[in-house]
Amino acid sequence: MIGRLPEGTRLWGGPYTFTQLGVAGAVLSIAAATRAAWSTGSIVIDLLIITGVVWGAAFAARMLPTSRLNPGIVVLSALTCALAPRLGTYRGRPVRRPGRSLLGGSPRARRST
Repeated sequence: MIGRLPEGTRLWGGPYTFTQLGVAGAVLSIAAATRAAWSTGSIVIDLLIITGVVWGAAFAARMLPTSRLNPGIVVLSALTCALAPRLGTYRGRPVRRPGRSLLGGSPRARRST
């Protein structure tokens, strides 16, 4: 939690979690990078929109469940799941569906007499 500045004054609206600060920073950088796509033409209105969106995203991030997981491990797990073979692995090799095989013989069943 981040609740005070180094000189001891309390942050407005705080305390904040590290998740909130990360989400706010990510949303701010995305909004700044895509400003040409959504800009109204007025810098003042654009700053109000950015401020509202960043505040809303940080407020929503406060509701996320917190855990003590390392974010790097979470990202690595998500990438592992995304890049894994669709059918899984068996003994370290990707599982493949067997190809079609042609069966020989006649379509009638043979009777043994």
